[in-house]
Amino acid sequence: MLKVLLVPYLLILFLLPLAGHALTETEVISAEAIVYADQELTSPIGTLPQGTRLTIGSKSRLGGQVRTTIINKKLVFIKSVDLLIDNIEAPIDSALKKHRQHNVPDQIDGTILIDKLDQNNYINIYLGQFNPGSQWDTLATSNGDSAGGTIRSYSFMIEHRPVTHNTFGGIGFGYYNLVQNQISFSAITLDGALYWSPVYRQKFSIDLFFQGQVSAGVVVDGKGWDNKYKGSLIGIALGAQVRWLLLKHLGAVGGFSIKRWMLNGLNQVPTDTGSENLDKFNGLAIFIGMIYRL
Repeated sequence: MLKVLLVPYLLILFLLPLAGHALTETEVISAEAIVYADQELTSPIGTLPQGTRLTIGSKSRLGGQVRTTIINKKLVFIKSVDLLIDNIEAPIDSALKKHRQHNVPDQIDGTILIDKLDQNNYINIYLGQFNPGSQWDTLATSNGDSAGGTIRSYSFMIEHRPVTHNTFGGIGFGYYNLVQNQISFSAITLDGALYWSPVYRQKFSIDLFFQGQVSAGVVVDGKGWDNKYKGSLIGIALGAQVRWLLLKHLGAVGGFSIKRWMLNGLNQVPTDTGSENLDKFNGLAIFIGMIYRL
């Protein structure tokens, strides 16, 4: 039990020297001090009431205007003017004062940060490819095509990524397409994903994710066939990605996953010698993409 209680204090002692080289005890002297996720003070995530005692890094940021502390195991930033600190001479720039007037989260209880659904949202656009596996290869070769066809993917996702913890989620849709000489495959999917970040910084993270997919718009077509074969799918994927926020609102992402699709309604798809059943795709998917912070 004692070890558990000591963990937050050991974390403060470890991280704050990295952020500020030394530690200083202080307290909030303004009516409330706004807590920010970034040094530039563009992402307010909560407030601390007057009288809250803090351990801060003694090294200041932005010419003395900003100090660092640890809340909920996260490195956060507070304006120096809100704290009891001796010899504060740097004036607070007027551009920073505007954050007191709007977009300020609700009052919080010292160590609890508030997550707002209208903040920390991202639009992601992905390009990728997916190897569907042996069943598609069998269907392709049975129709006179070569094995090894690759499905191309184009997807869009909106993510909510709170700075208060390392888990987040997203929802979106995807378009998958594979065209060979004799046969083709396409699907439009509804996608949802849950992420966990073992490495999480303001502008960089490594994320592990679980993705679920559903579609009622799966189509397999072939030259000379009387009809298109239509079906549905339920899919899951486990993977990892690396994200970089290269600019204030723009970034990049790249990663991979192991994907499994369970197909329905695609029985007895024609071949040159009879028919084949398509009921599953299994394979490796890779992707790259662009991130835009709203």
